[in-house]
Parts: sequence; C-alpha cells; structure tokens
Amino acid sequence: MQAKLLLIVLCAFTISNSEAQEGFNTFGKFRFQGAVSIPDSYITNPGQLTKDGKEILLSLLYDDLDTTFTALYLKSLGNNGESSLKKLEIGIPEGYKEILQSSISSNGSTIVCTVNDYGGWITNDLAISFKNIDGTYTTPIVLDGINAADQSDSYPWLSHDGLRLYYIKDSRIYYSERNGDKSLFQESEVLKFNGQVDLNVISVWLDKKEKKLWILSDGVLYTAKRKNRKQAFSLPEVFTSEFNSLNFVSSVSLNNSMKDIFLFYSGEETFMLHYTLK
Repeated sequence: MQAKLLLIVLCAFTISNSEAQEGFNTFGKFRFQGAVSIPDSYITNPGQLTKDGKEILLSLLYDDLDTTFTALYLKSLGNNGESSLKKLEIGIPEGYKEILQSSISSNGSTIVCTVNDYGGWITNDLAISFKNIDGTYTTPIVLDGINAADQSDSYPWLSHDGLRLYYIKDSRIYYSERNGDKSLFQESEVLKFNGQVDLNVISVWLDKKEKKLWILSDGVLYTAKRKNRKQAFSLPEVFTSEFNSLNFVSSVSLNNSMKDIFLFYSGEETFMLHYTLK
C-alpha cells in the first residue's frame, strides 16, 4: 500500500512539474530546453553567460542564520547540484547590501556588477572589480563617473577584453570605454543608432566583435547591426516576439553560435530559462 501511495505521489509531482515546464513553451523560433538547475537553498537573480558560453555568472540569494545574502556564483552548464556552483570571493561596496546581475570579461580578470542597497530599482548602481593573483576579487569600486543618482544603472554587458561597457539607464542603452586593465569607466553616452529608437530596453547582448546587438524589450527580441565599432547601429528589427507571453523576462544571453539563448524569468518563482533555435 505504501509503495502504491509513493507511486501516486511521484506521478502527481511529475505531472505538476511537466505542467510548469510547459508554461515556458513559446510559439516561434525557439524551443524551451529547461531551467538552469540550482540547489533548493538558493533563489535565482538575473545572470549572464560567460563569454565562452560554458558557464553562467549568477547572482544567488540565500539565508544564513536568518540573514539574507546575495553572492556571485559561476554555474557550469550541464551539471546539477551544489558541486557545479563556484562562489566567487568578491565583496560588496560599503553602503550597499546586494550584488546583482553582473558581466565578466573573457579571461575573468574584470567584473562589472550591479549593486543595490535594498532601495528598489532606482538605487541600482554599477561597480567594477578586478581579479587578484590568488583568484579572489577586489571589493567592487562604485562607478560614480557613469552612475546617475536619480536613475537605475544596471544590466551591464562587458566586452571580451573588458574595456567597453554597455548597460541600461532610463530604458536606453549607454556605452562607456576605459583606457586599461585597472582603470575605471568615467564617462558614458547613449548608444548611437541610425535614427530614433523608442524602446523600453530591458537588457542587451553583443557578439564578440560588437557588431551585432541583441535587444530585449518587453519580451520582444530585436537585432541591430553595424560594420565596425565606430559606426552607429542600424535601427532595431524584431527577431522574435514570442517571449512576451511570459510574465517578465530580462538579462538576455546568447552563446557563440547564437543558437542558444538564456533569459531570466520572474513570476511566482524565478529561473534562468534556456531555449534553442528550432
């Protein structure tokens, strides 16, 4: 009787889990592959693929002795469980309490992260951290030169060499450059397009040469192109609108083949969702 009851429970769980998975299916260019698996003791915040597409740099929330913390982890794709998570030894700047969606250079030497003081969306700021010889990271330096006091600065995308930064402020894409490995981003400007762009930009992703741009706006994925970094981008064109059926998605990432896409989903629960081109 106990075995029969256990079988019924397992079947019910399987049906429930299947129904939840089906809720992320879309009807368009992409096929849902599943959510990135993390241990139950963590809550997923927005993450971003590493430049080689083999890991995701995740902000995870967890409780320790009744105190809530966030920290950055590298999550190996294709592996499940605690062992696939590598916690990065990186602090949080004074005056802030959370470290959220971040972007890492291809060699891991530089991280630009979003920091917050539990003050809501408007208090998101950007900070930069450098890797030490022992593999730890410096406490992030808040980028006062580009952060706005009355607006959110968030969803960074750091170039492969770590010298150029694209991020979101006031629903627009901003761009900044720095001079060397240990220098800071001091100034920024609105990213240029060949015409006026009126989109509620949530997050962006670029290819390695920064000539192709992916823009996520209200569940719609757009693309834009340019011939070189000195030129303005073409006006964005809709690539797919299928993700607008989901509650809220942000933090778009694509692997090097541009066939796998990862999105942060926020609803009753939060996930990093994985889709592939059909």
